[in-house]
Amino acid sequence: MWFALACAAPEVPTDSAAPTTDVGCDSGPVTLDLAQPGTSYGLSDGDSILYGQPSQGGPPYVPFRVRMTGMTGLAAGALIDVQLVDMELGPIGSALLTQGYVCANAGADVGHWVGAEVHARTPDWTLEALEGRLVEVTATLTAADGTVAFDGYTGTMALLP
Repeated sequence: MWFALACAAPEVPTDSAAPTTDVGCDSGPVTLDLAQPGTSYGLSDGDSILYGQPSQGGPPYVPFRVRMTGMTGLAAGALIDVQLVDMELGPIGSALLTQGYVCANAGADVGHWVGAEVHARTPDWTLEALEGRLVEVTATLTAADGTVAFDGYTGTMALLP
């Protein structure tokens, strides 16, 4: 006894409201935006630079969320370089790593590349010594194709709530 089965191609929705994966992460101007826990993107001069003690120990850290537009290939990875420079003493901390990003297709970050939080570390500093220091933050993201995006601001160091 033989049985034959036939399969039909699934219907493709023609509704213009159907979800799409083309949300524009690759298009538009090249941008890099920084935020910190509990803050909105678009940090500017005068905003606090929040820092704390990592739960696993080690030197104090400064956490940043990053998002980008206008760049291609970020899912495969891009180099992020965050520098913390004390306005009186010079460099006090940094983060330098390569990580992959995803193109957000929902929520507040729709149309932006987003990734894991980036933690700049401040070796040789204590929580107490960082409080109130005036620091410049600069962030540079370099994609595999050489496209570069920048962001930065100057603010006063403040302990995470």
